[in-house]
Amino acid sequence: MKSLAKRLAGVVFGDYAIYRMLSAGDQDDVRGATEANPGDRIAEIDRGQLLAQEDEIILEQSGYFGPDSIAYAYWVQERVVACCIYWYGERYRNERNFWPLADSEAKLVQVITVPPARGKGIAGRLIRFSTQAMRQRGFKHLFARVWHSHHASLAAFERAGWHGISTVVEVCPLRLGKIRLVFGQKPHGV
Repeated sequence: MKSLAKRLAGVVFGDYAIYRMLSAGDQDDVRGATEANPGDRIAEIDRGQLLAQEDEIILEQSGYFGPDSIAYAYWVQERVVACCIYWYGERYRNERNFWPLADSEAKLVQVITVPPARGKGIAGRLIRFSTQAMRQRGFKHLFARVWHSHHASLAAFERAGWHGISTVVEVCPLRLGKIRLVFGQKPHGV
């Protein structure tokens, strides 16, 4: 049962969200190898390749595909065990726009690893590879938003050379409207 203090905080502050905003390091700062483990591969993936997979958690990612999106996958033999998807341009502005992006910027909006493959460094390798691939496509800055206490995701990004740039707190006091507080680097146009 919730304590009285937590219930009172819920009434006063309403729903809340606390995110860490991350950014890929400088081009020379992306750490570690970008290769897959021996026998595995990392490559760009299209929606059709994703839909050919059998893991439900991978199939659920198909909704992230579309215009102004680029996806990468980590393959073990012919099985996708992890994927990440970046959005940019109008797709991002119209559907998310949590962290406004300039023309040469993209946001990693989803990264997922199937449960049996977690804890093996696969997400970090995939993020490193996709970071370099996105830069080769001309994206100068890459961002990601991670729930403040999702330690596995934060660690994967850190292993890939990404670093925290801001903490974003959203509250809805007395349920009257959302207030967003940004501590650290602010997004463009704010």
